[in-house]
Amino acid sequence: MVFLTLLGASLWAEKNGAEKVLAKISDLVKFDPLETSEEEIVLFQDLAKRAQELKAKEEHLNKRSLSVKAAEVALNEKLKHFDLLKQDLLKMLEKLKEKDDKQMTDLVKIYASMKPKMAAGVLNIMEMATLKEIVKRMEKRKAALILAAMEKEKVKLLSEVLAKECQNIS
Repeated sequence: MVFLTLLGASLWAEKNGAEKVLAKISDLVKFDPLETSEEEIVLFQDLAKRAQELKAKEEHLNKRSLSVKAAEVALNEKLKHFDLLKQDLLKMLEKLKEKDDKQMTDLVKIYASMKPKMAAGVLNIMEMATLKEIVKRMEKRKAALILAAMEKEKVKLLSEVLAKECQNIS
């Protein structure tokens, strides 16, 4: 029984890296294999087998841990890459918006400089979304002259679209 207690202490010391404790235990108790009972031999074998299993599990967990860390590093790198791409896309989108805005401003200037009847003829056949943007950006007095020359049904639809937009904003 004393032997099993010493064995447990030695396993604890080994597990916790206390080599000095093991050395002292070894000095205190000299193991004599001839005096070992069959139960103790079986117990030693079981303990040795369990120690091997634990060692194998530890190695497996260490490998998995390294794999998880490597995957985490790779994922973080991809996230950084995607963040950079996102920033680039946002910059490109902003440039496109600026370009579209400039083009629309230029278009408004063109229609505003035309005679109202001529501008009305073109705006009558224009898609509603584009027509709406042009009229919204145009000087109100000039827009009124052009709208007066346009088809009444198209002006009615435009007025409804603009009114709905104003209600959505409020």
